[in-house]
Order: sequence, then structure tokens, then C-alpha cells
Amino acid sequence: MYYPDINQNKNEIVGYGFSGIPLYIRSGSLSQFTYMGIFSHWHEDIEFIFMQKGSTKFKINKQEVIIKSGDCLMINSRQMHYNEPVDTQDAEYLSVLVHPSLFAGNPSFYQKYILSIMNCSSIEFVHWENGTDDAAEITKLLNNINDLKQKSESGYLIAAMGFLYLIWQKVYLKVKDILLYSIGSDTSELPILRNMLSYIYQHYNEHITIIDISTAGGINRSKCSQMFLQNINQPPIEFVNTYRLFISCTQLKNTNKTMTSIAYDCGFPNPSYYSKLFLKKYHCTPGEFRKRYGTAQ
Repeated sequence: MYYPDINQNKNEIVGYGFSGIPLYIRSGSLSQFTYMGIFSHWHEDIEFIFMQKGSTKFKINKQEVIIKSGDCLMINSRQMHYNEPVDTQDAEYLSVLVHPSLFAGNPSFYQKYILSIMNCSSIEFVHWENGTDDAAEITKLLNNINDLKQKSESGYLIAAMGFLYLIWQKVYLKVKDILLYSIGSDTSELPILRNMLSYIYQHYNEHITIIDISTAGGINRSKCSQMFLQNINQPPIEFVNTYRLFISCTQLKNTNKTMTSIAYDCGFPNPSYYSKLFLKKYHCTPGEFRKRYGTAQ
């Protein structure tokens, strides 16, 4: 399970890999992440995904969509999302994240074709299913971008941006009628949920109460619980402990810290409570998990 680094503006920190150029290109598989999942997160970047093999289920805000082999997906900027495997099977994917600023050369163009889509509350994501002409074309363009990265010839990012503009044309043509007739929808809950999750991500190793979480969102405890159940499918404190457990997995895998140190470092009140929750969640003890997945020397 991947968990995000959050900056002071409450966005995920994306490691682009190119100095000063906010573009991220990666091929990978769900099995690279502990328990083959990616924790709920968001970022300013627009994300394109091509499912190379297998299937995965995405939760984007309150909507669920299954992306199958050959499908393509665009996740709009600032959308809450996470994914998990379908039937515990691994999946391989190509992911390209691009920060909107890369399209911002001309203000009129940026306003008409980029910001209009980014700011439309009705466009949380776009899904192209395998077998359609658009999916085939976008697949080809994303693979072209990945090939450019693999070869890394001088100036290849210029060509990559050309392919991204062609992909964005497909996005625009797909959603132009939504832009024309959309009257907007209530998205006021999303910033509130981001604030509460950011608080958890930044303070998980401290004592956290539902009052702390709801205060971070500027809402009462009842509304806080309702929002977590609707969007995350867990009560707030259960989500806190789930997040702590995921982080403890990383420490078990990559460090030689004692179980006691890990328990306290991750915010659990005592090692026995940590071990109890770990066994319930993963059906093994922390020590058994370390033996199975640990890489630290």
C-alpha cells in the first residue's frame, strides 16, 4: 500500500524525476505496493493511466470504476482517489502525471481548454474502454511517451508534450458537451475531506481524536463520521489506525526497528494494541510480516 507525502498546501508531493519539469512517467504493477493498493490521496496533477494487464478498482471521490486490461483513465486535478486489486490479482499499468502548468503557455488557451475542465465539478474522471478507437489512440500516445522516456534522447520531453496535447484533445472532445451544459454541483465536501485527511497524514504518530479530525475540517463530529463513511467506507478513528498500520508495514519491511518502537512511532498507545490490530487486519503478526517481506539487513 502506497501512502502519500503531503506538503504545506495539503497536496501530495509528486516526485517528477525531471529537474524543474512537472511530468511523471512510470510503468509498474500493484504488487510493488504492500497489499497491492494505493492509499487515498490527491494532487494538482492530471493523471493518465493505461491498464496494461489485469484489472483494478478505482474509487474517485464517491464513484467507483473498474479499469480493465486495455482501458485508459484520466483522473482530473485535485480529485480524491485510491485503487485496489480486483479479486486480489496483480495488475500492470502505465501512469503519466502532468502538472497543469505545463499547458499554461497562453492564458486564453489555458482558460478555455485546461482550466474549464479542471474546474468543472462534473468531470472527476474520464474512462475510455478497451475496443474503442479513442482507447486505442490514447494507448498508442501513452506508450509513445513511455518509449521516449526509455530512450531518453536529447529533447525528448518536447515530443512527449506534443503527445500530451493530442491526448488532451481526446479529453476535450469527450467532455465538451458536459462543459456546455454543466451547471456545476456541490463539491464543498471535497476540500473539507482533504483537510481532515491531511491532518491525519501529518499527525498520525500523535494521539488523535475525532474532535481533532472534525476540527481540521471545520465541521462537527457527526458530519465528520458521515463524510468518512460515505467517502472512505470507514469511521474516522478506524481510518487513522488503518493508516498507522500501513505505515508500520513500511517500517517492518525497510528498517530494523523493534516492534515496540514501531508501535509507538506510528501512534499506537502500546505494542499489544498494535499487534492486536495488525493481526486482525493482515491475519499475521508484525513479526511474521517482517519475516515474509522484510528487506532490511
